[in-house]
Amino acid sequence: MPPPITDPLQYINRTTIQPRPQSVAFSYLLTHERICAELAKVNKPLINISLSTTCKTTILQLVKPAISVVNKINPLLNLFCFAGGGAELYLFSLMIINDIHIGVLGGGQLGGMLIRHAIDFGIYIKILDSSPEATCARYTNNFVLGDTLDYDAVMAFGKGLDIITIEKEAVNVDALEELAKQGVQVHPSPAVIRIVQDKYSQKDFLLQNNIPVSPGILIKDKKELNKYKDRLPAVLKLCRDGYDGKGVMMLKTEADFDKAFDAPCVLEDLVAIRKELAVIVSRNAQGEIKCYDPVEMVFNKQLNLLDYQLAPAEITDRNAAQAKDLAIRTAEALSLVGIMAVEMFLTIDDEILVNELAPRPHNSGHHTIEACVTSQYEQLLRAIMGMPPGDTTAHKKSVMINILEPAEGNKGQLDRTFKAVLDTKDAHLHWYGKKNSREGRKVGHITVNGDSISEAVSKAEAIRNHAK
Repeated sequence: MPPPITDPLQYINRTTIQPRPQSVAFSYLLTHERICAELAKVNKPLINISLSTTCKTTILQLVKPAISVVNKINPLLNLFCFAGGGAELYLFSLMIINDIHIGVLGGGQLGGMLIRHAIDFGIYIKILDSSPEATCARYTNNFVLGDTLDYDAVMAFGKGLDIITIEKEAVNVDALEELAKQGVQVHPSPAVIRIVQDKYSQKDFLLQNNIPVSPGILIKDKKELNKYKDRLPAVLKLCRDGYDGKGVMMLKTEADFDKAFDAPCVLEDLVAIRKELAVIVSRNAQGEIKCYDPVEMVFNKQLNLLDYQLAPAEITDRNAAQAKDLAIRTAEALSLVGIMAVEMFLTIDDEILVNELAPRPHNSGHHTIEACVTSQYEQLLRAIMGMPPGDTTAHKKSVMINILEPAEGNKGQLDRTFKAVLDTKDAHLHWYGKKNSREGRKVGHITVNGDSISEAVSKAEAIRNHAK
Protein backbone atom coordinates (compact mmCIF):
# COMPACT_ATOMS: atom_id res chain seq x y z
CA MET A 1 0.00 0.00 0.00
CA PRO A 2 1.41 3.44 -0.93
CA PRO A 3 2.47 5.81 1.84
CA PRO A 4 0.17 8.68 2.83
CA ILE A 5 0.29 11.81 0.67
CA THR A 6 2.22 14.52 2.46
CA ASP A 7 1.99 17.18 -0.26
CA PRO A 8 -1.63 17.60 -1.31
CA LEU A 9 -0.71 20.43 -3.69
CA GLN A 10 0.65 17.82 -6.12
CA TYR A 11 -2.92 16.64 -6.62
CA ILE A 12 -5.07 19.56 -5.53
CA ASN A 13 -3.44 22.43 -7.41
CA ARG A 14 -3.56 20.67 -10.74
CA THR A 15 -7.08 19.35 -10.43
CA THR A 16 -9.03 22.18 -8.89
CA ILE A 17 -10.06 25.76 -9.10
CA GLN A 18 -7.74 27.54 -6.73
CA PRO A 19 -9.42 28.29 -3.40
CA ARG A 20 -9.85 31.99 -2.74
CA PRO A 21 -8.89 33.73 0.50
CA GLN A 22 -11.79 33.24 2.91
CA SER A 23 -13.29 30.64 0.62
CA VAL A 24 -15.96 28.83 2.55
CA ALA A 25 -16.42 25.91 0.18
CA PHE A 26 -13.70 23.37 -0.38
CA SER A 27 -16.27 20.98 -1.76
CA TYR A 28 -16.16 19.82 -5.34
CA LEU A 29 -12.44 20.59 -5.45
CA LEU A 30 -11.72 17.13 -6.71
CA THR A 31 -13.98 15.61 -9.33
CA HIS A 32 -14.15 12.01 -10.43
CA GLU A 33 -12.92 12.45 -14.01
CA ARG A 34 -10.20 15.00 -13.30
CA ILE A 35 -8.64 13.07 -10.40
CA CYS A 36 -8.65 9.84 -12.41
CA ALA A 37 -6.89 11.66 -15.24
CA GLU A 38 -4.25 13.01 -12.86
CA LEU A 39 -3.63 9.60 -11.33
CA ALA A 40 -3.18 8.14 -14.79
CA LYS A 41 -0.61 10.81 -15.67
CA VAL A 42 1.62 9.88 -12.76
CA ASN A 43 0.96 6.15 -13.18
CA LYS A 44 -0.39 5.74 -9.66
CA PRO A 45 -3.39 3.37 -9.61
CA LEU A 46 -3.80 4.04 -5.92
CA ILE A 47 -5.90 1.71 -3.81
CA ASN A 48 -6.12 3.90 -0.73
CA ILE A 49 -4.97 7.46 -0.21
CA SER A 50 -5.07 8.61 3.39
CA LEU A 51 -4.40 12.29 3.80
CA SER A 52 -1.78 12.81 6.48
CA THR A 53 -1.76 15.39 9.23
CA THR A 54 0.54 17.56 7.10
CA CYS A 55 -1.95 17.40 4.28
CA LYS A 56 -4.82 18.38 6.55
CA THR A 57 -2.86 21.33 7.85
CA THR A 58 -2.06 22.50 4.33
CA ILE A 59 -5.72 22.29 3.34
CA LEU A 60 -6.66 24.39 6.33
CA GLN A 61 -4.09 26.98 5.31
CA LEU A 62 -5.38 26.95 1.74
CA VAL A 63 -9.04 27.21 2.51
CA LYS A 64 -9.14 30.03 5.02
CA PRO A 65 -6.28 31.82 6.71
CA ALA A 66 -8.37 32.64 9.76
CA ILE A 67 -7.77 30.29 12.69
CA SER A 68 -11.55 30.03 13.22
CA VAL A 69 -11.79 27.83 10.14
CA VAL A 70 -10.27 24.96 12.10
CA ASN A 71 -13.57 24.46 13.85
CA LYS A 72 -15.44 24.45 10.55
CA ILE A 73 -13.53 21.75 8.71
CA ASN A 74 -14.25 18.08 8.93
CA PRO A 75 -10.88 16.54 9.87
CA LEU A 76 -11.81 13.16 8.44
CA LEU A 77 -10.48 13.80 4.98
CA ASN A 78 -9.95 10.53 3.17
CA LEU A 79 -9.84 9.55 -0.46
CA PHE A 80 -10.64 5.99 -1.34
CA CYS A 81 -9.80 4.65 -4.75
CA PHE A 82 -10.85 1.20 -5.86
CA ALA A 83 -9.23 -0.50 -8.82
CA GLY A 84 -11.16 -2.71 -11.18
CA GLY A 85 -12.46 -2.03 -14.67
CA GLY A 86 -10.54 1.25 -14.70
CA ALA A 87 -9.76 3.61 -11.88
CA GLU A 88 -12.77 4.76 -9.91
CA LEU A 89 -12.43 7.44 -7.31
CA TYR A 90 -14.83 7.94 -4.44
CA LEU A 91 -14.68 11.06 -2.33
CA PHE A 92 -16.26 10.38 1.04
CA SER A 93 -15.27 13.12 3.41
CA LEU A 94 -13.88 15.93 1.33
CA MET A 95 -16.98 18.09 1.53
CA ILE A 96 -16.21 20.51 4.30
CA ILE A 97 -19.19 22.80 4.02
CA ASN A 98 -20.79 21.10 6.99
CA ASP A 99 -20.65 24.16 9.22
CA ILE A 100 -21.08 27.01 6.77
CA HIS A 101 -23.39 29.83 7.84
CA ILE A 102 -25.24 31.78 5.15
CA GLY A 103 -27.43 34.77 5.90
CA VAL A 104 -30.38 35.77 3.73
CA LEU A 105 -31.85 39.26 3.78
CA GLY A 106 -35.57 38.72 3.38
CA GLY A 107 -37.77 35.92 4.65
CA GLY A 108 -40.41 35.46 1.96
CA GLN A 109 -41.18 32.46 -0.23
CA LEU A 110 -37.93 32.79 -2.17
CA GLY A 111 -35.96 32.43 1.05
CA GLY A 112 -38.15 29.49 2.02
CA MET A 113 -37.34 27.64 -1.19
CA LEU A 114 -33.65 28.47 -0.76
CA ILE A 115 -33.70 26.90 2.73
CA ARG A 116 -35.18 23.74 1.26
CA HIS A 117 -32.24 23.37 -1.12
CA ALA A 118 -29.62 24.44 1.43
CA ILE A 119 -30.59 21.41 3.52
CA ASP A 120 -29.16 19.17 0.79
CA PHE A 121 -25.76 20.80 1.29
CA GLY A 122 -25.94 20.74 5.09
CA ILE A 123 -25.77 24.52 5.30
CA TYR A 124 -26.98 26.66 8.18
CA ILE A 125 -29.33 29.39 6.93
CA LYS A 126 -30.04 32.52 8.97
CA ILE A 127 -32.90 34.83 7.95
CA LEU A 128 -33.53 38.53 8.59
CA ASP A 129 -37.07 39.81 8.08
CA SER A 130 -39.27 42.44 9.69
CA SER A 131 -42.38 40.24 9.92
CA PRO A 132 -42.71 37.51 12.56
CA GLU A 133 -45.15 35.81 10.16
CA ALA A 134 -42.72 35.71 7.22
CA THR A 135 -42.71 32.44 5.29
CA CYS A 136 -39.19 31.56 6.46
CA ALA A 137 -40.01 31.94 10.16
CA ARG A 138 -41.37 28.39 10.30
CA TYR A 139 -38.44 26.82 8.44
CA THR A 140 -35.41 27.85 10.50
CA ASN A 141 -34.63 28.42 14.16
CA ASN A 142 -32.16 31.08 12.97
CA PHE A 143 -34.86 33.64 12.21
CA VAL A 144 -34.01 37.21 13.24
CA LEU A 145 -36.71 39.86 13.47
CA GLY A 146 -35.38 43.08 11.97
CA ASP A 147 -35.61 45.53 9.10
CA THR A 148 -33.41 44.67 6.11
CA LEU A 149 -33.19 48.40 5.35
CA ASP A 150 -31.87 49.29 8.81
CA TYR A 151 -28.09 49.71 9.01
CA ASP A 152 -27.70 48.51 12.60
CA ALA A 153 -30.03 45.54 12.10
CA VAL A 154 -28.11 44.34 9.05
CA MET A 155 -24.74 44.86 10.74
CA ALA A 156 -25.79 42.87 13.81
CA PHE A 157 -27.28 40.15 11.62
CA GLY A 158 -24.10 39.79 9.56
CA LYS A 159 -21.70 39.25 12.47
CA GLY A 160 -20.29 35.72 12.39
CA LEU A 161 -21.72 34.82 8.98
CA ASP A 162 -19.60 33.41 6.17
CA ILE A 163 -21.82 34.59 3.30
CA ILE A 164 -24.76 36.97 2.92
CA THR A 165 -27.17 36.88 0.00
CA ILE A 166 -30.56 38.45 -0.71
CA GLU A 167 -34.05 37.42 -1.70
CA LYS A 168 -35.18 41.02 -2.30
CA GLU A 169 -33.49 44.27 -3.29
CA ALA A 170 -34.84 46.38 -0.40
CA VAL A 171 -31.76 46.03 1.78
CA ASN A 172 -29.23 48.39 3.40
CA VAL A 173 -26.28 48.50 1.03
CA ASP A 174 -24.10 50.66 3.31
CA ALA A 175 -24.18 47.92 5.95
CA LEU A 176 -23.37 45.25 3.36
CA GLU A 177 -20.38 47.27 2.17
CA GLU A 178 -19.06 47.48 5.74
CA LEU A 179 -19.62 43.76 6.35
CA ALA A 180 -17.74 42.99 3.13
CA LYS A 181 -14.80 45.06 4.42
CA GLN A 182 -14.88 42.98 7.60
CA GLY A 183 -14.52 39.76 5.63
CA VAL A 184 -18.10 38.58 5.11
CA GLN A 185 -18.70 37.47 1.53
CA VAL A 186 -21.66 39.39 0.10
CA HIS A 187 -23.24 37.96 -3.06
CA PRO A 188 -24.44 39.67 -5.13
CA SER A 189 -21.97 42.41 -4.32
CA PRO A 190 -23.16 45.63 -2.68
CA ALA A 191 -22.23 47.45 -5.89
CA VAL A 192 -24.58 45.25 -7.94
CA ILE A 193 -27.41 45.69 -5.43
CA ARG A 194 -26.93 49.46 -5.42
CA ILE A 195 -27.21 49.61 -9.22
CA VAL A 196 -30.30 47.43 -9.35
CA GLN A 197 -32.11 49.17 -6.47
CA ASP A 198 -32.70 52.22 -8.67
CA LYS A 199 -34.38 51.62 -12.03
CA TYR A 200 -32.77 54.67 -13.62
CA SER A 201 -29.27 53.66 -12.42
CA GLN A 202 -30.01 50.19 -13.74
CA LYS A 203 -31.01 51.52 -17.17
CA ASP A 204 -28.02 53.86 -17.30
CA PHE A 205 -25.63 51.01 -16.42
CA LEU A 206 -27.05 48.82 -19.18
CA LEU A 207 -26.75 51.61 -21.75
CA GLN A 208 -23.13 52.27 -20.74
CA ASN A 209 -22.40 48.60 -21.39
CA ASN A 210 -24.09 48.59 -24.82
CA ILE A 211 -26.98 46.42 -23.66
CA PRO A 212 -30.19 47.44 -25.45
CA VAL A 213 -33.04 48.82 -23.32
CA SER A 214 -36.27 50.68 -23.99
CA PRO A 215 -35.57 54.44 -23.98
CA GLY A 216 -36.43 56.34 -20.82
CA ILE A 217 -35.71 59.57 -18.95
CA LEU A 218 -35.47 60.48 -15.26
CA ILE A 219 -38.41 62.40 -13.77
CA LYS A 220 -37.98 64.06 -10.35
CA ASP A 221 -41.70 64.36 -9.51
CA LYS A 222 -45.07 64.38 -11.23
CA LYS A 223 -44.96 68.15 -11.88
CA GLU A 224 -42.10 67.52 -14.27
CA LEU A 225 -44.34 65.32 -16.40
CA ASN A 226 -45.85 68.45 -17.94
CA LYS A 227 -42.57 68.98 -19.82
CA TYR A 228 -42.89 65.64 -21.57
CA LYS A 229 -46.46 65.53 -22.87
CA ASP A 230 -45.09 64.75 -26.31
CA ARG A 231 -43.74 61.38 -25.04
CA LEU A 232 -47.20 60.00 -24.30
CA PRO A 233 -48.36 57.30 -24.19
CA ALA A 234 -45.59 56.08 -21.88
CA VAL A 235 -44.88 53.88 -18.87
CA LEU A 236 -44.03 55.48 -15.52
CA LYS A 237 -41.90 53.42 -13.12
CA LEU A 238 -40.86 54.37 -9.60
CA CYS A 239 -37.07 54.43 -9.42
CA ARG A 240 -37.11 52.58 -6.09
CA ASP A 241 -39.18 50.10 -4.11
CA GLY A 242 -41.44 48.79 -6.85
CA TYR A 243 -42.22 45.06 -6.80
CA ASP A 244 -44.84 42.56 -8.03
CA GLY A 245 -46.45 45.09 -10.33
CA LYS A 246 -46.44 47.86 -7.72
CA GLY A 247 -44.75 51.07 -8.78
CA VAL A 248 -45.60 50.79 -12.48
CA MET A 249 -48.40 52.65 -14.27
CA MET A 250 -49.46 53.56 -17.77
CA LEU A 251 -49.78 57.22 -18.75
CA LYS A 252 -52.04 57.41 -21.79
CA THR A 253 -52.99 61.09 -21.70
CA GLU A 254 -52.40 64.21 -19.60
CA ALA A 255 -55.47 63.26 -17.58
CA ASP A 256 -53.38 60.50 -15.97
CA PHE A 257 -50.85 62.96 -14.52
CA ASP A 258 -52.90 63.60 -11.37
CA LYS A 259 -52.68 59.90 -10.45
CA ALA A 260 -48.96 59.70 -11.26
CA PHE A 261 -46.31 58.84 -8.66
CA ASP A 262 -44.97 61.97 -6.98
CA ALA A 263 -41.42 60.68 -6.56
CA PRO A 264 -38.35 60.06 -8.73
CA CYS A 265 -39.40 57.87 -11.66
CA VAL A 266 -38.34 56.64 -15.05
CA LEU A 267 -40.62 57.77 -17.87
CA GLU A 268 -40.17 54.98 -20.37
CA ASP A 269 -41.19 54.88 -24.02
CA LEU A 270 -44.08 52.54 -24.71
CA VAL A 271 -42.63 49.59 -26.63
CA ALA A 272 -44.65 47.50 -29.06
CA ILE A 273 -44.15 44.14 -27.35
CA ARG A 274 -44.73 40.76 -28.96
CA LYS A 275 -43.64 38.70 -25.96
CA GLU A 276 -42.17 39.24 -22.49
CA LEU A 277 -39.25 36.94 -21.73
CA ALA A 278 -36.90 36.17 -18.86
CA VAL A 279 -33.59 34.36 -18.61
CA ILE A 280 -32.09 33.13 -15.34
CA VAL A 281 -28.30 33.35 -15.49
CA SER A 282 -25.75 32.25 -12.89
CA ARG A 283 -22.10 33.20 -12.50
CA ASN A 284 -19.57 32.20 -9.84
CA ALA A 285 -16.41 34.02 -8.72
CA GLN A 286 -14.34 32.01 -11.19
CA GLY A 287 -16.42 33.46 -14.03
CA GLU A 288 -18.25 30.25 -14.90
CA ILE A 289 -21.64 31.13 -16.38
CA LYS A 290 -24.75 29.06 -17.05
CA CYS A 291 -28.11 30.12 -18.49
CA TYR A 292 -31.49 28.46 -18.31
CA ASP A 293 -33.64 28.46 -21.43
CA PRO A 294 -35.67 31.67 -21.88
CA VAL A 295 -39.20 31.55 -20.47
CA GLU A 296 -42.25 33.40 -21.73
CA MET A 297 -44.20 35.44 -19.20
CA VAL A 298 -47.88 36.26 -19.58
CA PHE A 299 -49.11 39.02 -17.28
CA ASN A 300 -52.42 39.75 -15.64
CA LYS A 301 -53.03 43.20 -17.14
CA GLN A 302 -55.37 44.24 -14.34
CA LEU A 303 -52.91 43.45 -11.53
CA ASN A 304 -49.73 43.94 -13.61
CA LEU A 305 -48.58 40.65 -12.08
CA LEU A 306 -47.26 37.48 -13.67
CA ASP A 307 -50.23 35.25 -14.42
CA TYR A 308 -48.51 32.24 -15.93
CA GLN A 309 -45.30 31.28 -17.64
CA LEU A 310 -44.25 28.91 -20.42
CA ALA A 311 -40.89 27.15 -20.28
CA PRO A 312 -39.29 27.20 -22.70
CA ALA A 313 -40.58 30.33 -24.43
CA GLU A 314 -42.21 29.75 -27.81
CA ILE A 315 -39.69 31.77 -29.79
CA THR A 316 -37.20 31.07 -32.56
CA ASP A 317 -33.81 29.52 -31.88
CA ARG A 318 -32.28 32.81 -32.99
CA ASN A 319 -34.31 34.80 -30.45
CA ALA A 320 -33.46 32.29 -27.71
CA ALA A 321 -29.75 32.63 -28.47
CA GLN A 322 -30.04 36.44 -28.46
CA ALA A 323 -31.80 36.39 -25.09
CA LYS A 324 -29.15 34.15 -23.54
CA ASP A 325 -26.39 36.30 -24.98
CA LEU A 326 -27.89 39.43 -23.42
CA ALA A 327 -28.18 37.69 -20.05
CA ILE A 328 -24.54 36.56 -20.18
CA ARG A 329 -23.31 40.00 -21.23
CA THR A 330 -25.26 41.59 -18.38
CA ALA A 331 -23.90 39.15 -15.78
CA GLU A 332 -20.35 39.73 -17.01
CA ALA A 333 -20.74 43.52 -17.04
CA LEU A 334 -21.89 43.41 -13.41
CA SER A 335 -19.23 40.83 -12.39
CA LEU A 336 -22.18 39.00 -10.86
CA VAL A 337 -21.62 36.29 -8.28
CA GLY A 338 -24.93 34.52 -7.75
CA ILE A 339 -27.96 34.30 -9.99
CA MET A 340 -29.99 36.93 -11.77
CA ALA A 341 -33.26 37.14 -13.65
CA VAL A 342 -32.97 39.27 -16.77
CA GLU A 343 -36.44 40.33 -17.88
CA MET A 344 -36.72 41.26 -21.55
CA PHE A 345 -39.10 42.47 -24.24
CA LEU A 346 -39.28 40.81 -27.65
CA THR A 347 -40.63 43.61 -29.85
CA ILE A 348 -42.82 43.32 -32.94
CA ASP A 349 -39.68 44.33 -34.88
CA ASP A 350 -37.95 41.17 -33.61
CA GLU A 351 -35.62 43.15 -31.36
CA ILE A 352 -34.84 42.02 -27.80
CA LEU A 353 -34.53 44.73 -25.13
CA VAL A 354 -33.61 44.27 -21.48
CA ASN A 355 -36.42 45.50 -19.24
CA GLU A 356 -35.35 44.90 -15.63
CA LEU A 357 -32.85 42.95 -13.53
CA ALA A 358 -33.32 40.97 -10.33
CA PRO A 359 -30.01 39.61 -8.89
CA ARG A 360 -31.67 36.92 -6.77
CA PRO A 361 -34.04 33.96 -7.12
CA HIS A 362 -37.03 34.99 -9.21
CA ASN A 363 -40.59 34.04 -9.98
CA SER A 364 -39.57 33.24 -13.56
CA GLY A 365 -37.27 30.48 -12.26
CA HIS A 366 -39.72 28.60 -10.05
CA HIS A 367 -40.26 25.94 -12.71
CA THR A 368 -36.60 24.90 -12.44
CA ILE A 369 -37.36 23.01 -9.21
CA GLU A 370 -39.33 20.28 -10.98
CA ALA A 371 -38.56 20.86 -14.67
CA CYS A 372 -34.76 21.22 -14.73
CA VAL A 373 -31.78 19.16 -13.62
CA THR A 374 -30.62 21.93 -11.28
CA SER A 375 -33.02 24.38 -9.66
CA GLN A 376 -32.32 28.11 -9.52
CA TYR A 377 -31.98 27.79 -5.74
CA GLU A 378 -29.29 25.11 -5.89
CA GLN A 379 -27.61 27.13 -8.62
CA LEU A 380 -27.48 30.17 -6.35
CA LEU A 381 -25.88 28.15 -3.55
CA ARG A 382 -23.35 26.69 -5.97
CA ALA A 383 -22.43 30.14 -7.27
CA ILE A 384 -21.97 31.89 -3.93
CA MET A 385 -19.95 29.00 -2.48
CA GLY A 386 -17.55 28.77 -5.42
CA MET A 387 -18.86 25.45 -6.73
CA PRO A 388 -19.14 24.62 -10.42
CA PRO A 389 -22.55 25.49 -11.88
CA GLY A 390 -25.13 22.74 -12.20
CA ASP A 391 -26.71 21.40 -15.38
CA THR A 392 -29.52 23.74 -16.52
CA THR A 393 -31.07 21.28 -18.96
CA ALA A 394 -34.86 21.10 -18.83
CA HIS A 395 -36.05 17.50 -18.79
CA LYS A 396 -39.71 18.57 -19.17
CA LYS A 397 -41.70 21.38 -20.75
CA SER A 398 -43.63 23.29 -18.12
CA VAL A 399 -46.27 25.84 -17.30
CA MET A 400 -46.01 27.79 -14.05
CA ILE A 401 -49.18 29.38 -12.65
CA ASN A 402 -49.27 31.88 -9.82
CA ILE A 403 -51.89 31.29 -7.13
CA LEU A 404 -53.40 34.61 -6.03
CA GLU A 405 -55.39 35.27 -2.88
CA PRO A 406 -59.06 35.16 -3.90
CA ALA A 407 -61.76 37.61 -2.88
CA GLU A 408 -63.20 37.18 0.60
CA GLY A 409 -66.33 35.43 -0.60
CA ASN A 410 -64.49 32.97 -2.83
CA LYS A 411 -62.08 31.20 -0.46
CA GLY A 412 -63.38 27.82 -1.62
CA GLN A 413 -61.49 28.40 -4.85
CA LEU A 414 -58.25 27.53 -3.08
CA ASP A 415 -59.60 24.15 -1.93
CA ARG A 416 -60.70 23.36 -5.48
CA THR A 417 -57.30 24.43 -6.80
CA PHE A 418 -55.45 22.19 -4.35
CA LYS A 419 -57.60 19.17 -5.21
CA ALA A 420 -57.19 19.75 -8.95
CA VAL A 421 -53.39 20.00 -8.65
CA LEU A 422 -53.10 16.88 -6.51
CA ASP A 423 -55.29 14.96 -8.98
CA THR A 424 -53.05 15.90 -11.94
CA LYS A 425 -50.02 13.87 -12.98
CA ASP A 426 -46.72 15.77 -12.79
CA ALA A 427 -48.34 18.87 -11.31
CA HIS A 428 -46.61 20.35 -8.28
CA LEU A 429 -48.10 22.62 -5.63
CA HIS A 430 -46.07 25.24 -3.75
CA TRP A 431 -48.04 26.96 -1.00
CA TYR A 432 -46.24 29.83 0.70
CA GLY A 433 -48.21 29.81 3.96
CA LYS A 434 -48.75 33.56 4.03
CA LYS A 435 -51.10 34.83 6.72
CA ASN A 436 -53.65 37.61 6.39
CA SER A 437 -53.07 37.91 2.65
CA ARG A 438 -54.84 40.62 0.71
CA GLU A 439 -56.83 39.91 -2.42
CA GLY A 440 -54.63 39.53 -5.50
CA ARG A 441 -51.43 38.80 -3.55
CA LYS A 442 -49.26 35.85 -4.58
CA VAL A 443 -49.78 33.05 -2.09
CA GLY A 444 -48.39 30.09 -4.02
CA HIS A 445 -47.62 28.66 -7.41
CA ILE A 446 -48.17 25.51 -9.44
CA THR A 447 -45.72 23.93 -11.86
CA VAL A 448 -47.27 21.62 -14.44
CA ASN A 449 -44.88 19.50 -16.51
CA GLY A 450 -45.46 17.75 -19.81
CA ASP A 451 -43.61 16.17 -22.71
CA SER A 452 -44.69 19.16 -24.81
CA ILE A 453 -45.81 22.72 -24.12
CA SER A 454 -49.27 21.88 -25.46
CA GLU A 455 -49.61 18.97 -23.00
CA ALA A 456 -48.50 21.14 -20.07
CA VAL A 457 -50.86 23.95 -21.12
CA SER A 458 -53.76 21.51 -21.47
CA LYS A 459 -53.21 20.16 -17.95
CA ALA A 460 -52.81 23.67 -16.53
CA GLU A 461 -56.06 24.82 -18.16
CA ALA A 462 -57.86 21.78 -16.73
CA ILE A 463 -56.64 22.71 -13.24
CA ARG A 464 -57.88 26.26 -13.65
CA ASN A 465 -61.26 25.11 -14.95
CA HIS A 466 -61.72 22.80 -11.97
CA ALA A 467 -60.82 25.62 -9.61
CA LYS A 468 -63.53 27.99 -10.91
